[in-house]
Amino acid sequence: HHPSSMAKKKKKDPETKARLRAQKEAKQDKAALKRLNKLQGADGETVNDVDDLDALLASYAASNKESTSLVVEEVQAISPRANFSSTIVGSSGSGCEFWVFGGEFYDGAINLVYDELYKCSLTTTTTNTNLKIEKVIPPSPRPPARCSHQAVFYRDAIYILGGELASADQFHHYK
Repeated sequence: HHPSSMAKKKKKDPETKARLRAQKEAKQDKAALKRLNKLQGADGETVNDVDDLDALLASYAASNKESTSLVVEEVQAISPRANFSSTIVGSSGSGCEFWVFGGEFYDGAINLVYDELYKCSLTTTTTNTNLKIEKVIPPSPRPPARCSHQAVFYRDAIYILGGELASADQFHHYK
């Protein structure tokens, strides 16, 4: 055997690996933000224009106050998302009702966080299964957009607990 072929490859230490990973993620985030700003450039507003997360949360609160009545519209499907809550609120021998709230969708460039609420009614007969989906916009107060949260049904109400609001350059953790 030749001595150079017997030499072991030198492994990178954990600190170097972490630093290189952080540099790679920062480069990807910068590229994603650049793509997002390019996409949003047509209307003149970019992600960087929303610098103050407290102002963003205040705008959610203000828009919630404007709503005073329940709005329900039937939809064909719920848009793709992850980290949402699904809460069963009732079931019987022929079906069940569950509610879906929030969640997020990341397409490699943009991270969307939802504040949408859906009522899903599943009914089953001996011949078929039917799923009816309704988008529900409840009156104020209602929770702002979030993902990675929990939801519970208690005494005819759904309670949303914790979670986070995250974009490419901002993060807020709800308590």
